[in-house]
Amino acid sequence: MRAKAPGRYTPLTYMYYTDDAIGAVGPIAELLYVRSLSYCADHLSDGFMTDTQVRRFVACGDIDDLTDVCKRLVESGLWDRDDERGGFQIRQWLKWNLSWEEITHHRSKDAARKRDASISDRSPSGIRAERRRNPSTKESKEIKDGLRPSPSGTDGRSPRQSDPPDLTEVRETISRAARNARREKSRPVDD
Repeated sequence: MRAKAPGRYTPLTYMYYTDDAIGAVGPIAELLYVRSLSYCADHLSDGFMTDTQVRRFVACGDIDDLTDVCKRLVESGLWDRDDERGGFQIRQWLKWNLSWEEITHHRSKDAARKRDASISDRSPSGIRAERRRNPSTKESKEIKDGLRPSPSGTDGRSPRQSDPPDLTEVRETISRAARNARREKSRPVDD
């Protein structure tokens, strides 16, 4: 299953077409209803659309008998007419969707959480900590003291922090290895 894309959503069951109210209004009104869900989710209007919004954005000017289609949606119980505000209310909007107030409350809480996390993840110098990669407290103290735990755990110093080898020793080791290799080559093979 694909991950959910960011953005707002409104729930619409895959079986919405089996609802008697949807079946009774006809295909044009069904399309208008689905568009109204999308419009209200996008504009955080708590399911309300003015007459102008229905005409310009929801119906997109495509529907010839818009008044009749809206009337069918009201009669079927999918919309309610609100003459005081001059528009339509999706009847079950707040049953299935968060209100504008709830959404803004969740957003402000989320923003505060992220802001607090961002502040707590920063050191006094303002550099963000990488918690997963930070060493333990004991390792931090050792690093501060100039020591790093070695993989073997013997001397507390990694090979990079040990004293550089004496070049004379390195040359002697290489010469010894070369002499041993020549001896091995010149030695007769026993059958």
